[in-house]
Amino acid sequence: MPSKLIQARADDETVEALEDFAERNNIDRSEAIRRAVRGHLGNHGYDFPTTDGGVAVEISELEQSITQLEQKQSEQLTDLRAEIVTRSSNTEPEWVTYLNLIVLTVVATLVVLQFIL
Repeated sequence: MPSKLIQARADDETVEALEDFAERNNIDRSEAIRRAVRGHLGNHGYDFPTTDGGVAVEISELEQSITQLEQKQSEQLTDLRAEIVTRSSNTEPEWVTYLNLIVLTVVATLVVLQFIL
Protein backbone atom coordinates (compact mmCIF):
# COMPACT_ATOMS: atom_id res chain seq x y z
CA MET A 1 0.00 0.00 0.00
CA PRO A 2 1.50 3.38 -0.97
CA SER A 3 2.12 5.69 1.92
CA LYS A 4 1.62 9.42 2.17
CA LEU A 5 3.61 11.85 4.20
CA ILE A 6 1.96 13.49 7.17
CA GLN A 7 3.72 16.07 9.24
CA ALA A 8 3.10 17.09 12.80
CA ARG A 9 4.79 19.11 15.46
CA ALA A 10 5.25 17.70 18.95
CA ASP A 11 6.68 18.84 22.23
CA ASP A 12 10.09 17.61 23.38
CA GLU A 13 8.66 15.04 25.82
CA THR A 14 6.52 13.45 23.10
CA VAL A 15 9.44 13.32 20.68
CA GLU A 16 11.69 11.78 23.34
CA ALA A 17 9.03 9.21 24.20
CA LEU A 18 8.61 8.26 20.52
CA GLU A 19 12.37 7.96 20.04
CA ASP A 20 12.66 5.84 23.19
CA PHE A 21 9.79 3.63 21.98
CA ALA A 22 11.47 3.24 18.58
CA GLU A 23 14.80 2.32 20.19
CA ARG A 24 13.27 -0.17 22.63
CA ASN A 25 11.36 -1.90 19.83
CA ASN A 26 14.25 -1.75 17.36
CA ILE A 27 12.23 0.17 14.78
CA ASP A 28 12.80 3.47 13.03
CA ARG A 29 11.17 6.72 14.08
CA SER A 30 8.64 6.65 11.24
CA GLU A 31 7.42 3.19 12.25
CA ALA A 32 7.10 4.33 15.87
CA ILE A 33 4.97 7.28 14.78
CA ARG A 34 2.84 5.06 12.50
CA ARG A 35 2.21 2.59 15.34
CA ALA A 36 1.37 5.37 17.77
CA VAL A 37 -1.14 6.94 15.37
CA ARG A 38 -2.71 3.60 14.46
CA GLY A 39 -2.84 2.54 18.10
CA HIS A 40 -4.59 5.74 19.13
CA LEU A 41 -7.05 5.60 16.23
CA GLY A 42 -7.63 1.90 16.92
CA ASN A 43 -8.60 2.78 20.49
CA HIS A 44 -11.26 5.05 19.01
CA GLY A 45 -12.89 2.45 16.77
CA TYR A 46 -10.85 2.62 13.56
CA ASP A 47 -9.70 -0.69 12.09
CA PHE A 48 -6.46 -1.23 10.22
CA PRO A 49 -5.15 -4.24 8.30
CA THR A 50 -2.69 -6.25 10.36
CA THR A 51 -0.89 -8.01 7.52
CA ASP A 52 1.78 -5.32 7.38
CA GLY A 53 3.30 -6.12 10.76
CA GLY A 54 0.62 -4.62 12.95
CA VAL A 55 0.14 -5.41 16.61
CA ALA A 56 -2.17 -8.37 15.91
CA VAL A 57 0.50 -10.01 13.75
CA GLU A 58 3.11 -9.44 16.45
CA ILE A 59 0.80 -11.00 19.07
CA SER A 60 0.17 -13.98 16.79
CA GLU A 61 3.90 -14.46 16.25
CA LEU A 62 4.53 -14.23 20.00
CA GLU A 63 1.80 -16.79 20.67
CA GLN A 64 3.39 -19.14 18.15
CA SER A 65 6.79 -18.65 19.77
CA ILE A 66 5.33 -19.35 23.21
CA THR A 67 3.64 -22.51 21.92
CA GLN A 68 6.91 -23.71 20.40
CA LEU A 69 8.79 -22.98 23.63
CA GLU A 70 6.16 -24.81 25.68
CA GLN A 71 6.44 -27.85 23.40
CA LYS A 72 10.24 -27.80 23.62
CA GLN A 73 10.13 -27.50 27.43
CA SER A 74 7.61 -30.33 27.62
CA GLU A 75 9.91 -32.54 25.54
CA GLN A 76 12.89 -31.60 27.70
CA LEU A 77 10.92 -32.38 30.86
CA THR A 78 9.96 -35.78 29.47
CA ASP A 79 13.60 -36.48 28.60
CA LEU A 80 14.76 -35.44 32.08
CA ARG A 81 12.17 -37.65 33.76
CA ALA A 82 13.27 -40.60 31.62
CA GLU A 83 16.91 -39.92 32.51
CA ILE A 84 16.09 -39.77 36.23
CA VAL A 85 14.28 -43.10 36.02
CA THR A 86 17.22 -44.63 34.13
CA ARG A 87 19.78 -43.31 36.59
CA SER A 88 17.81 -44.29 39.66
CA SER A 89 17.28 -47.83 38.37
CA ASN A 90 21.01 -48.22 37.62
CA THR A 91 22.27 -47.13 41.02
CA GLU A 92 22.77 -49.54 43.84
CA PRO A 93 21.36 -48.74 47.23
CA GLU A 94 23.85 -47.13 49.61
CA TRP A 95 23.91 -50.16 51.93
CA VAL A 96 25.22 -52.43 49.15
CA THR A 97 28.59 -50.64 49.25
CA TYR A 98 28.86 -51.21 53.00
CA LEU A 99 27.82 -54.84 52.62
CA ASN A 100 30.54 -55.34 50.01
CA LEU A 101 33.11 -53.88 52.43
CA ILE A 102 31.94 -56.18 55.23
CA VAL A 103 32.08 -59.27 53.01
CA LEU A 104 35.55 -58.29 51.76
CA THR A 105 36.75 -57.80 55.35
CA VAL A 106 35.35 -61.18 56.44
CA VAL A 107 36.95 -62.98 53.48
CA ALA A 108 40.29 -61.27 54.09
CA THR A 109 40.12 -62.16 57.78
CA LEU A 110 39.36 -65.82 56.97
CA VAL A 111 42.31 -65.98 54.55
CA VAL A 112 44.65 -64.51 57.14
CA LEU A 113 43.32 -66.88 59.84
CA GLN A 114 43.98 -69.90 57.60
CA PHE A 115 47.62 -68.92 57.26
CA ILE A 116 47.99 -68.26 60.98
CA LEU A 117 46.34 -71.47 62.16
